[in-house]
This record gives sequence, C-alpha cells and structure tokens, in this order.
Amino acid sequence: MSSSTSNYQYLTNPVQNIGGYKSVRLFHSSEIIQQIFQHKSKIKPPLKFLRNFNPLMALDVMKFEGAFEVATISDNIQNYDEETFSITFDAQGSENEFEEFFNREFRRKNICVELTTMNNVVILRNPFTAKYTYLSATTFRDVARHQLTFQRAKFLEYSQKFKIIKTVTVRTISYIGVVSNECTIVLLPNCSVDLFQYGYGLTEKIADADFQANQSSNVLHNVADGTYYFFARNIQLPTLYDSIRFKVVAGVAIIIDEFYNSQIITENETTPDEGNFVVE
Repeated sequence: MSSSTSNYQYLTNPVQNIGGYKSVRLFHSSEIIQQIFQHKSKIKPPLKFLRNFNPLMALDVMKFEGAFEVATISDNIQNYDEETFSITFDAQGSENEFEEFFNREFRRKNICVELTTMNNVVILRNPFTAKYTYLSATTFRDVARHQLTFQRAKFLEYSQKFKIIKTVTVRTISYIGVVSNECTIVLLPNCSVDLFQYGYGLTEKIADADFQANQSSNVLHNVADGTYYFFARNIQLPTLYDSIRFKVVAGVAIIIDEFYNSQIITENETTPDEGNFVVE
C-alpha cells in the first residue's frame, strides 16, 4: 500500500475527517417555526416552515466553498460561543445584479443558514445577519466571485402577521347523480401548498371546522351550498392558521365580509397585506 493511499484512508476514515460541504441553503428567519421557541442560535434539524419552504439561495457541491467557525470565549461570568459562517462562489451575473438581489432579500433581514457537510452532518444556525463582498478577478484566468459572511444577529425576528389564503374558487360537480360543489382554497403566491391542511366550517372557530383527511390537498369535495369559513392550517404548527369567509352557491364563491378579509387582491399581486393570520 502506497503512502498516498494510507494518507487518504487516514483522512477519510473515520468519516468525520472528510472536509468540505455538500450544500448550503439560506432562508428568511421569519419563515422558520423553530424561531418562535428559540433561545439559542443552534437549531435541531430538520427545519420547519411557517408558510414557505423555498430557500433564498441554494448551492450544491462543487459550486461554492464554505466555512463554519465556532470560537468559545470565556469572561468573568460565563463561556459563550462566537459563530461565523461564510460561503464563496463564482459570480453569476454582474456585481450590480447580485447587489440588487442582496439588497432585496438580505438587507435588514435575519437569515437562517443550513450547511450540510460531505459526511451528511447538517449544521443549522439562526438568526444571522449577512455581509456581501464582491471579489474581483485578479487575472484573466480567474473569475469574479461573490462572498457572503454571516454573523450572529443581536435579536430574534418574530414573524409578523401575514395572509395565507388568497381566495376560494368553486365549480359544480356531480357526485353519484347529486350536484354539489368542489371548493379550492387558493393560497397567495409566496405560500407553499404542501405546508398546510385545509378545511371549512360554519363558524370562525377552527375547532369546529371539518378538515381534509388527505393533508396538503387544498380541494374540498362535496360542499353543499351555504356560507362557510375556509381554513388553511399549518401541518407542523396547528395553532398557526388563516381563514376567509365565503358564500358558496351553485358553483360560485362570493366573499361575504370584506372587513373580515380586508385586503384587496388582484391576479398580479405578489405581496400579501397584513390580514387575518392567527397564531394561538
């Protein structure tokens, strides 16, 4: 056995000696369920999401370089950790284009960082603030690079109230010869359908609502004509939900009380207004 082979086995066996990172994903802290109960920066995986599980940014192996540092500091009262993340990757587009993206998604916002090592250890930290650095190419052989550096934020960013349900659509369906309604609860564009369970009831009390047995299906079958409260309830945090009130008659849904659901929504709207979002 050659010396190089022996060195390779030494470095990769045991598995914790493998270096590098397999992937990195970045999320807004305000979308993380664990933040509601969080006291420290460390989060136990997997992440749970309030209304949207799409990352701000995701990079896979060979597309970035990552670093995670933990320094333990001792003062006269206690020991505490200083944690720093950084990721560096080849520039996609111009410096101005990436700066616009950074200003829109990172500035004045807390970030949750998920790093997965090459031996599948998941490192989750929240909340962090981001610093952007543009690294220009020094020679024609090199490419420009972007660098994001994350440092612990001084405060937790609790979720603001926001709407989940956009509207309810209805069509008439024949169930074994009986004509009835099929209602679809339509979410706002920035909400992930699979995160919620859907139901409806005669009162605004979610405890009185009839929910779908099939979670994540936003289509309610065999709904009789009537006036209902329609609900979208987070599967992982059932005390978090949104509701809207509609009158259903012969394949048509009519909103009952605009004060109850005060926002005005157009087909091109992508930003939700504050509405009847509830965390009990």
